[in-house]
Amino acid sequence: MFKKLKTMIVVSFFAVTVLFFAGFSTITYKLFFDFTAEEISEARLSGVNESMSRVSSFIASVRDAGIYLVTNRSVIQLFSYQELSNYDAILEQRKISEMISDVISVKQGIYSIELYTDRYNSFPMIAGSGIFNVDSLREAEWFPYVEQTERGWLPKHESPHSDQAVVSYFHQLLDQRGNTVGYVMVNVLADTFFESIYEEHFSQATDEHHILIDSGNRVIGQTNIGASQEVLSLLISESGENDSVLLEKYSGLFHYYEILEQDNRQYLLVISRLNEDRWRLVHLVPIDALYSEAKKIGFYVLILSIVCLVLLFPISFWIGKSLLRPISRIIQGMKEVEKGNFQARVEPHSIEEYKTLAENFNRMTYQLDQSLQELKRENRAKRGAELRTLQNQIVPHFLYNTLDMIHWRAMDYQAEDISYMVNQLSKMYRIGLSGGQSFIRLREELEHVGCYINLQQSRLRTTITYETAVPAAMKDVYVPKIILQPFVENSMKHGYPNGFPDEIQLCIIAAYKDTYLEIKITDNGIGLPDGWQLEKCSGIGVKNIKERIWMYCGPEYSVDLDRHEGGGTAVLMKLPIINDKRTLESFINKKE
Repeated sequence: MFKKLKTMIVVSFFAVTVLFFAGFSTITYKLFFDFTAEEISEARLSGVNESMSRVSSFIASVRDAGIYLVTNRSVIQLFSYQELSNYDAILEQRKISEMISDVISVKQGIYSIELYTDRYNSFPMIAGSGIFNVDSLREAEWFPYVEQTERGWLPKHESPHSDQAVVSYFHQLLDQRGNTVGYVMVNVLADTFFESIYEEHFSQATDEHHILIDSGNRVIGQTNIGASQEVLSLLISESGENDSVLLEKYSGLFHYYEILEQDNRQYLLVISRLNEDRWRLVHLVPIDALYSEAKKIGFYVLILSIVCLVLLFPISFWIGKSLLRPISRIIQGMKEVEKGNFQARVEPHSIEEYKTLAENFNRMTYQLDQSLQELKRENRAKRGAELRTLQNQIVPHFLYNTLDMIHWRAMDYQAEDISYMVNQLSKMYRIGLSGGQSFIRLREELEHVGCYINLQQSRLRTTITYETAVPAAMKDVYVPKIILQPFVENSMKHGYPNGFPDEIQLCIIAAYKDTYLEIKITDNGIGLPDGWQLEKCSGIGVKNIKERIWMYCGPEYSVDLDRHEGGGTAVLMKLPIINDKRTLESFINKKE
């Protein structure tokens, strides 16, 4: 697409920068928004918990008012008398009315206290005393709950004797014998529960919802009654004509918040801690109102990113042009090299990378010049080596003929021992050279060892017992040449430092393993010194054999030395199985 390097650098730099800014802006905004959302949610949860503490204090105050009346000894004694006159009934009503007025005056926030009883059904009732017949309660749909429960709370409902929506705490009134003689109702205006919430933490917005939940998951009171039912359906459901309960999936949650979604609009749900009565305050607020400032900051970040991207294009062009200026100098130097001028040099640049490139270019031209000179010298040396090789080819034939002549001259003089030694030496030399081949048959390698031992036996007075345990068919296997004799020579040289014993025992054993040929050489010498390691061995012969096996056969084949179980040293060789010429040629070609 782009043929000029400058265009590619400018476009690439600009594209990478755009991607970086886009990714950085996105990640930054997301991290900021997530952090802000977490902080706002935690702050809302803290506010709801504090508001629940205020509501709990008010609930306790209302409950204490009802408990005070039903546990008052004077009230219990009044309702324990069986006989009652009109005068006594009026006096009792006045006394109870005064007690109710005293409690209302002390307890702030209580709208009214009502006592429902059948004790005064046959007597005149004092208007405004707060005492009513139980019959006026029986028509209410929630009365069965009041009748069956000793005490509790009634969710928001309309008071039987006023038009106000109230939340009521009720408590059964018992006489001294434990019989139910009436019901005390402590009424609180529904909005009074939430007055403390709006004092400090939350605004009384029309789209925010506060719901008070009792220990039975019933909705005791809530704000924004006229709110959309679709929103409230996220939290509560109807269990009766007027009773609402918290959805089951939220029934066990407290000190909790999460994000809800309804009609493509998100809401933050916050549930307070449980108070002593296991009541909770639930707060539901739209996300848009909470995160408006965070979104405004995100918009500013987006505008700033766009401005930076606009400014980046001329900056990218200038950077690309500055970076490519030194390239032309190097290109000019390469053209000089194309012409054969290896003396061309480029001046280093102040930029580190270009400085390195120029130095490498100069080093390359210098090395090319030196390589040409070295190649000329090598060609001269190669021609000299070829000439010496041709000359050396004459030497083996001369040596063979000379040794053969010495052998027959010794026979003429009946010097059979000299003739025998010369003959063995001649065989060793012929096998060692073997026409320049790297592999020979195992039988020839064993014969090479035998010739060496025969020469040593002729020289020494000690008996040398040389044994081989090699099957006849295995002797035709090809092995690298001269790999056995050096170990036998090392045994003779280093295995008997205190003098040769009456008998020197040498044994060579060959056997097939799973995929390789194993050759073992043992002697009866003193064995390897303590701490001896092949890697630290200073001898040339052993290292030479190891390197030749590795070079000819591969790294999977090796030679190891260790102490022999019966005394002395044991050499263990691992070699490839090469049975015939064709296999040998294939093996060599594969290695090459």
